[in-house]
Amino acid sequence: MNHDAPSPSAAEPLLNLRGYTVHLNSPRGTVRAVDGVDVAVARGRTLAVVGESGSGKSVLCRSLLGLLPDAAVALRAGTAHFDGVDLTALGERELRDVRGRRVGMVFQDPMTALNPVLPVWRQIALPLKRHLGLRGRAAKARAVELLDSVGIPDPARRADQYPLQLSGGMRQRVMIALALSCDPELLIADEPTTALDVTVQAQILRLLDRLRAERDMAVILISHDLGVVADHSDDVMVMYAGRQAELGPTASVLAAPRMPYTRALLDAAPTLHGPRGQHLAAIGGQPPDMSRLLSGCAFADRCPRVQDRCRTEVPAMTRPPGSAHEAACWNPVPPPRPGGGTVTGISAARRESSRT
Repeated sequence: MNHDAPSPSAAEPLLNLRGYTVHLNSPRGTVRAVDGVDVAVARGRTLAVVGESGSGKSVLCRSLLGLLPDAAVALRAGTAHFDGVDLTALGERELRDVRGRRVGMVFQDPMTALNPVLPVWRQIALPLKRHLGLRGRAAKARAVELLDSVGIPDPARRADQYPLQLSGGMRQRVMIALALSCDPELLIADEPTTALDVTVQAQILRLLDRLRAERDMAVILISHDLGVVADHSDDVMVMYAGRQAELGPTASVLAAPRMPYTRALLDAAPTLHGPRGQHLAAIGGQPPDMSRLLSGCAFADRCPRVQDRCRTEVPAMTRPPGSAHEAACWNPVPPPRPGGGTVTGISAARRESSRT
């Protein structure tokens, strides 16, 4: 990835969120799943969104496209401008014109996202018919072209097969072909390699990189894997308990994290440089109950650098002089020593595992 290119704030953003908030109904009360997110994504760039399970990553992206049940959403506030149009102001019919046509989504598990009783080509043909008016032979021919573009061998034969007849890697490629069928401007990939072995993961991620560059798409990549983030994103947003913890160019955030939560995630990632038999670091404690109103920093109860102020005041995202990224912390992590090599170590570990 081109980590030296201008950040999203330096280019005209395709997607621009300001104060974006989503609260969900639950048996325990209202859950603050996404709490005041400010982020922008420019064309041709990849934004990685990372954090523990339950941090709000998937809710953030699904809510943008209206993919959450209406009964589950207690509040949706702030703005989400996509190419100048606020998605939060659109009704369901208008969102249908955006979904698939201008924004594509690759889901985490293709086995549940794909229809098991329809041949592959017919599933790809659905958005082609809905948005482009293609039917019959024209739709099937386009589906075969898309399967070929995502690297599926013998695409004409595979187009007539059912998802159960395909491997996990091929099913994920079908999902990508489906998401790209109408040439979207933004692709959201929700942990697209979770169920795949590391060799296939690397192939899928390289494919996404190539398609992004060829189509000048913006990409939002949701991932738990910091090796994936290091190698395949331009910018990264770290989320914790629905809030932003850190945001900026990937190289800057991973090489010199300021928020202790980001530092803890990096410490928990395996590298090739530690001594043999060394135990991986773990983050003690549990994430907070997001149905309760938090009076201070959400990470305070688990943070080794906690101060009294952290428990009473919510830290704002700030960028100190000389830093390339923002973080929300009252007592940030000191800058690393020169030559720390955090990004290099994580990337090397991932590349080594993909070769074995």
